[in-house]
Amino acid sequence: MRQTSQYIASLQEAEHSLSPSQLKQGVAQVLYQNVDAIRALLYESAPTLESWAKAQVEAQQLTNPKGAGRKPANPVLMFLILLVRSFLGLSNTKLARVLVSDLSVQQFVSEQLDWLAAQQRMERLEQLHFPKLSTIRKYIELFAHDGILAECKAKATKFFVTYGAAFLEPPQKDEEHYKPEQVGLIDASFITVPVTHLPKNLYAAVKAGHVEEVESLWPRSVSCQKNLDARWAKKRNERFFGFKLHTLTDFTTKMILADIFTPANEHDVTKLIALSQLAPEPMFKLYADSGYCGDSYEETLSQQGFKAVFIKRAYGKHSLTIGEVAENNKRSHMRVRVEHTYAALKHNLSFKPTSKSTICIRGECDLAVMAYNAKRYQAIKDGRTVVPKTYKGETNKAVLVSGQLEVAKAAKAGYFPLTPPSPI
Repeated sequence: MRQTSQYIASLQEAEHSLSPSQLKQGVAQVLYQNVDAIRALLYESAPTLESWAKAQVEAQQLTNPKGAGRKPANPVLMFLILLVRSFLGLSNTKLARVLVSDLSVQQFVSEQLDWLAAQQRMERLEQLHFPKLSTIRKYIELFAHDGILAECKAKATKFFVTYGAAFLEPPQKDEEHYKPEQVGLIDASFITVPVTHLPKNLYAAVKAGHVEEVESLWPRSVSCQKNLDARWAKKRNERFFGFKLHTLTDFTTKMILADIFTPANEHDVTKLIALSQLAPEPMFKLYADSGYCGDSYEETLSQQGFKAVFIKRAYGKHSLTIGEVAENNKRSHMRVRVEHTYAALKHNLSFKPTSKSTICIRGECDLAVMAYNAKRYQAIKDGRTVVPKTYKGETNKAVLVSGQLEVAKAAKAGYFPLTPPSPI
């Protein structure tokens, strides 16, 4: 205890010796690079969080009229801390350590809460109390169970898609001939979790849907360590245990417009119609993997006004023709942008769920999607990416640029670098 107090005292002394510019060069450098997007997330989510907090207070007055015990943490503070977790790609344990030891993260959190209070979206906090590990886990489960993360994600996606489109004005002379198409990319990725080992008879009962009966056989300390909703799946002779995240990604901005969370063994084709209906705006074309291919589903999409484009697959003794292989290559150049999305989620954001509960894993997915869309919005706003050139339905591959030389090369090659509109 004495060593801990001495350690905190040394941190406070170091805080006074560091300048604000030095603090911004720490772990929070990634956060300061995306500060505009994070503030947009906070601004859009604050009303939802405050209404949820009022409902929690009313419920607590019924169950605890005397107000005994410790006061609950501020929901806006907890939401911001969970955003920091996703942006930095930290586990719950590492996040709890960073909040105590890293001064740059503490300064960033304090600055954003002060900014939000100045925008009259919340009351100013007199003193920040950073949560412990158990509190972080608890609020992930609370937000996910009550649908707070899903609602905040929907609001943030609408904001990023709407206002991000203002930065997608390619500078060109023949604007009357330019007609961008709303193209969506549908794909899925496995989300692996630790394997839950069960006896054969219990595993058969779980597959049959008798989850509550199986959970009643163990004490709480054992059942909380087992995920009975995860399933096995096999792809290319490789087995996965966990869940599957189906996403609808915008081709131009590479933002995730909608997502569906399912067990790993559910077939892709069953979520095709649901994903198309979740699109925030009508799509002209939908590019999907061969796993989503189905004649009946294709007819349903055409009736809804979508033009579905699938990757063709050989089946039985029917191999693909040379023309079909060439067509698949063209479609793969379009569909590859959705693979960039999953690569950014798993590598740039280090997205790997560590929770055992299905609700918490779903909440971590919502947080990762919000962080990814926020990063894409910030990159577009700062002009760190380019828009693919689209003429008469032919769309070229977009490239990531960094620096004026690459921008000039991209413009010469037929790409239009993004330039933010001039401020009013």
